[in-house]
Amino acid sequence: PGACVPYNPFGLPGTVNSAAALAYSFGNFATDDTLTQQVASLNANFDTSRFFNLQGGPIGIAVGAEYRKEHTKETNDPFVIAGNTENLVTNSAGGYHVSEGYIEVNLPVFKDFAPLLQELTLDAAYRGADYSTVGRVGAYKFSGDYKPVNWLTVRTTYSRAIRAPNITEAFLPTSSGFFNITDPCSTENIGSNVNYAKNCAAAGIPAGFNANTNASIVGQSSGNPNLEPEKSISYTGGLVFQPPIVPGLAITLDYYSIKIKNAISLVAAQDVINNCFGSSAGLDPNFCSLLTRGPDQNINFVNTTYVNASKLYTDGYTLQATYSTDVSPLTQNWKVTLGLDGRMTVNLQADYVQHLRNFPLQNNPSQV
Repeated sequence: PGACVPYNPFGLPGTVNSAAALAYSFGNFATDDTLTQQVASLNANFDTSRFFNLQGGPIGIAVGAEYRKEHTKETNDPFVIAGNTENLVTNSAGGYHVSEGYIEVNLPVFKDFAPLLQELTLDAAYRGADYSTVGRVGAYKFSGDYKPVNWLTVRTTYSRAIRAPNITEAFLPTSSGFFNITDPCSTENIGSNVNYAKNCAAAGIPAGFNANTNASIVGQSSGNPNLEPEKSISYTGGLVFQPPIVPGLAITLDYYSIKIKNAISLVAAQDVINNCFGSSAGLDPNFCSLLTRGPDQNINFVNTTYVNASKLYTDGYTLQATYSTDVSPLTQNWKVTLGLDGRMTVNLQADYVQHLRNFPLQNNPSQV
């Protein structure tokens, strides 16, 4: 590019700006993004009916293996890479591959066995995976359905799940931008959290500091190849009620409890800053490493990326009532409605979240 030619944003194009100003200020730049996925899988399922049966029927077995490879590549315009625009980017690439295997066993322990022993089915499953990014991980599940009578089912599930960072979370290409932030160490904000004062002092921010809170801070967004996998423990338990005196009616009530460790989340610029200084255990290095300050102590850079929070916990209840019936007995009584001989279904669902707790700080895992 040649020397800077000032551009006047006020007025219609061509009325106050020369061709040289327009040519300097605007341009078309190409970015080529490629995402590829290769998958190979082998699955089989069978039962033991030919050689072994439980009282409730044959054992069902499912097994399988999968190999998956994902890769992303971003190629940017050389003009942009050279730093001639405000969007500072580079060419980037990343990917991973994973080998997985699983087995699931279904056990129909009994069926129509005795009074109050109408049916019992147990299920167990395991899946192992070897990721090129996070290594070997495993997940499992145990569940059961028990029917004391035909119209009532008691069900429960206990599971451990693993989720490795996906290709976006781990390898999102870096792009620059601007963030409007407020500095928790500035005098007008330092009293809004009991931990700000001591942590700002520990970071070397002088007392009475006044930040440029309205400044547009330079920053960038990117993936994080150093993420750990999420690990969760889940429990559900519930009832399915189908009263024989009301055919077509089903009522389900379930309780759920889910705890996720190392929960992967994309943290906004302001949350990066607040979490850096908001921990009662002191400055949090996971978040403080994502921002910098200039010689005047004002924040001059923030990196928004995916991080592993300490944990996330939630539990609650779900209630669902469904009623389905044939409308023919009603519609056949009037000539006008003779053609309306389908089914009508009415559904009611209610959800109650009892707890929803986010623990974002790795250096203080008990702070909500």
